[in-house]
Amino acid sequence: MLLLSLTFIWPALAPYSGTLAVLGTVLYVLSFSLGAGPVPALLLPEIFASRIRAKAVALSLGMHWELLAVQIGNMS
Repeated sequence: MLLLSLTFIWPALAPYSGTLAVLGTVLYVLSFSLGAGPVPALLLPEIFASRIRAKAVALSLGMHWELLAVQIGNMS
């Protein structure tokens, strides 16, 4: 988003706004995947037994997202 906002501030970058938007999105996804973001999704399937894995992971990740939304809502 920072790269895209620079195209509004500096008119010389305006022709490259599409390229900068794609580059910024790729950099965001790359930094997320290299950080701690996907850790819950990678560890949860290893914890549960095969017979209950699908339901347990769905419930755990659903609760993770719900609590994250509550936490973000309480920040303001």
